[in-house]
Amino acid sequence: MNNSGYMVASSIWALLVSPALPEPDVPRSDDRARALLDKALDLIDNKNFGDADAQLLHALAASPSESHAINARLRCLRVLSLHAAKRTCEVGEDLRLAEQERIRLDPLPRAVADCFSRMDMVRPAAEACPKPVARPARCPEGMAYITGGEYRRQRIKGFCLDKEEFTVGDFERYVSRLESGHYPQGGPRRTKTELQRLRSSLSSVSWDRTDQPAAPEEKARYDHNCTWPVRDDLSRHPINCIPADEAEAACRALGKRLPTRLEWKWAARGGKSARKYPGTFSKPSTVHVHMASGPEDIFKRTQQVGLLDPAKFELRDMAGNVAEWTACAASDPSCSVIGGHFRNYDEQYFRVAFEDTGIPRDTRRDVVGFRCAAPAYSETSRP
Repeated sequence: MNNSGYMVASSIWALLVSPALPEPDVPRSDDRARALLDKALDLIDNKNFGDADAQLLHALAASPSESHAINARLRCLRVLSLHAAKRTCEVGEDLRLAEQERIRLDPLPRAVADCFSRMDMVRPAAEACPKPVARPARCPEGMAYITGGEYRRQRIKGFCLDKEEFTVGDFERYVSRLESGHYPQGGPRRTKTELQRLRSSLSSVSWDRTDQPAAPEEKARYDHNCTWPVRDDLSRHPINCIPADEAEAACRALGKRLPTRLEWKWAARGGKSARKYPGTFSKPSTVHVHMASGPEDIFKRTQQVGLLDPAKFELRDMAGNVAEWTACAASDPSCSVIGGHFRNYDEQYFRVAFEDTGIPRDTRRDVVGFRCAAPAYSETSRP
C-alpha cells in the first residue's frame, strides 16, 4: 500500500473507533450496510471513501447486525484497516470474533469469502506479534475476580465482586466511621441529625404503591424482619431495608460501587458457563438456597451469609437470602433488584434472566440488600 493509502486507512480507522463521533441520522439498513462494506473494502485498494460513510461504519461497529454475514465482513474490515494502519498487533480480538462468525456461516457468502481471503494473509503477521503477559488479576480481600467476556452483545471487563452480601456488621462499621468523622475522599459530609436518621430509618420498611400493606400490623411484621439496628445475633446477616443510594454510598466508602445489571448477571450465571440459575443448571431448592418452601413459609427471615455452598467464582447467596440492588443512573427515579429472596418460592424469581425493575430508589424492603463491586487491579505488559 502506498503512503496515500496508508494515510486514508489510518484516518478511517480513527473514525471507526472514535467514541466521540455522532451517529448518523440515517436509519439502519442491512442493504445500506452491505453497500457501505463494499465501499470500505475498496478503501483497502486506495479508492475513495467519504467521512460520512466512515461515521456510518462506526455506528455499525457499535451496534452489530442480526446478519452474521454483515458482522463477519465488519470484523474482517477492522482487521484489514488496522493492518493497513500498521497496527497489526492489535487485530487479535477482531480475528477471534471474525472466526466465530465464520463458523456460523456455511457456506461462506462470496463477499465474505473474498474479504476473509485478504484477512487470512494478515494472520501470520498477527500471530508473530509478541503475546501480552497478563499478571493474575487481584481483588481486595473478600472479593472474587470475575473473568470478563461478552454478554448480550456487550463486552464485560473483568471485575471484582463481593463474595458475600453486605452484612449488618459491615454496615455498623461503615456508620461508626461516619460518626467518627472518617469520610471517603470526595464524599459528602453528614450532619449529626442525618446520622441519627440513618441509624433509625433502616429499622422499618417503606412501601411503594404495589407493596402497600393491608394493615398496620402487617407492616409491623415486615418491620420486624429488618436486620438494622445491629444486634449480636444478626451481625452476620445481610443488611436489608436499605434504599439504593445508601447502598451505593456504603460501597463508595470502601472504594467500591454497586455492580451494574449486566455485571451482576454475568457473575451469577458463572460467566461463560451460562448457568440458568446462580451456581446451577437445576431448579433451586431449600437445600441450596435460602428461600421459602411454599406460600405458608413466606414470613421466614434472613439467615447468616455464606452458610450454603458457593457458586462459581466463590460467590455465595447470589440466589436467595436477600435480593440485591444494582447500579442505576443518578437521574433515574427507579432501579433494578436481582437475585430472588427468602420470601420467594417460585423458581422463576431465581433465574439469572429475571429482574425486578422500576423499584423506586428510596424504597426500603426487608427482602432487598446489596453487595459491592470494584475494578480489578492487574497489569498487562509485553515481554
